[in-house]
Amino acid sequence: MNDSFSSESRILHGLMQLLNRVHLLHRIRLYNAGSKNGLYPGQPPVLEYIWQHPGCTQKQVADFLRVSSPSIATSVKRMQKAGLLEKETDPENLRCSRLTITELGLKQLDLCWAAFQQLDENAFRGFSQEELEALRSYLARVEENLAGEEFASKPFPVLLAAAREMDQEAGKKSFP
Repeated sequence: MNDSFSSESRILHGLMQLLNRVHLLHRIRLYNAGSKNGLYPGQPPVLEYIWQHPGCTQKQVADFLRVSSPSIATSVKRMQKAGLLEKETDPENLRCSRLTITELGLKQLDLCWAAFQQLDENAFRGFSQEELEALRSYLARVEENLAGEEFASKPFPVLLAAAREMDQEAGKKSFP
């Protein structure tokens, strides 16, 4: 490592590495929790949107999640085959299909969210309420500093879409 890094620079770099590691470990644990409950990565948000918006279209799901329509079409086909959702032709517009979550899909989603909640509780085990509030405040300030005007108040799907776009431009596939 470059000897010109100050002690403060090393601390800041170490903190960012730690945040990245926490993010990756969280993603790994989410993937494992979803897999144990019969869902692939990316399926819980799709199912949740359909549950909250019964009768929605694939385009609405794709627009909300900021992913391509073909990507959602593939996911819908897979989830339909697994019995997690149903796709029916809109009687008023035969070119349009409407999506609804099945009882099995709702059961799988509930299992996933329970596992995700347990994961979050485990991640912050041993923290006092004051420590949690302080950590939230510190991370919110880091987020604000990194967001700048360009990304201030942008919802997570917008940030994820921007990261995916940058990743694709770089010719990589590290973002889901």
